Formats: sequence, C-alpha cells, structure tokens
Amino acid sequence: MATSTDLEAGASDGVAVAWRELRADDLPSLRLLDDHLFPVKYTDSFYRRLLSDGYFVVVAVAPSGEVVAVASARTVRYEDGGPNPTNDAYIMTLGVRDTFRRHRLGTKALQLLIQLLRERTDCVAAELHVKAENAGAMSFYKRFGFEIDPEHGFSRDHYYIEGHNYHAFYMRYSFVPRRNRWCTLL
Repeated sequence: MATSTDLEAGASDGVAVAWRELRADDLPSLRLLDDHLFPVKYTDSFYRRLLSDGYFVVVAVAPSGEVVAVASARTVRYEDGGPNPTNDAYIMTLGVRDTFRRHRLGTKALQLLIQLLRERTDCVAAELHVKAENAGAMSFYKRFGFEIDPEHGFSRDHYYIEGHNYHAFYMRYSFVPRRNRWCTLL
C-alpha cells in the first residue's frame, strides 16, 4: 500500500474512531493490538509486507492514537492450469480490542476492507479460514454473506497454536453477484 487514505472519521456506533488505511507510524500500535488479539505472534517481515503492494489494511484509530480495530487482506492469484486464472483476496486478520467491542467496529472494518478490495483490485472473491469451534466468528461471517466453500470447506488441523491442532472452515464471499440460475440455462 503506497499511500494511506483516510476512510471515515467520527463516531462509529457511539465510539469516536478514525478509519484509515494502515500507515507506517501505526505499526507499533498495530503490533500491540495483534499481540493482544491473536495467538499467533507475527514477524517483523509480516508487518513490513502490510505496507507493500497487494496488501490492504484498514484500521480504526482512537483519539489517543491507539489502533483499536484492524482488518487485513492480501491478494492471491490462483492458476490451476485452466484458461481463466482467478484473483481472490485472502483475509488475514480481523479483530477489535476488547474495550471497543459491541460497537460494530468489526463489521465496519470488514465493510471498509471489502470496499477497498472491490475498488482497487480485480479480485472476484474474499476468502478466509475460521477455527471450526469458533461459532461466534462463523455466525458473524455468515451474516456478512460468507459461505463455507462446498469443495474445500473443511481443513483438518489447519491451525497449530500453542501445541494444539485446530480444524478450520474455509469461507468465501463472492464479489460477483449471483446470476439467476434460469438465465444460465438459456
């Protein structure tokens, strides 16, 4: 991401935050948030890549300057040998600091990220993995329009966290509107 863009300012469901694309000076605060939210400890190279082309990161910043919500994705090109390779976006992280939850910041972060991906890429879908036992996350993504992929939907032992394996579901959100199935028969 070459330059940062302010996406939206003001209150988000009663919480004062500014929404913007990730800036280099946000990285220390983002790292603290990620360390708090996720069991995975990301490397320095992960954070450097977030500022490069093909990566899209939306953050909510409190008036104090603290990053309190994040949604991140990278573009992925699938070439399966067929005539039409596809470009998808893989959602890497989505999270909100505990004290800022229940204000729809996660929903807003995902909406802004999807909007950026639609406007700036030729991706046809967003995809992600979610731990199989995380019913709250599964419900959240389903309400947003993500569906479990019928072909690759279950990943056995997808995550290895703190000495334990966890299964995951692979979910997709299509940017292409569904066609009326009757039109495809004509």
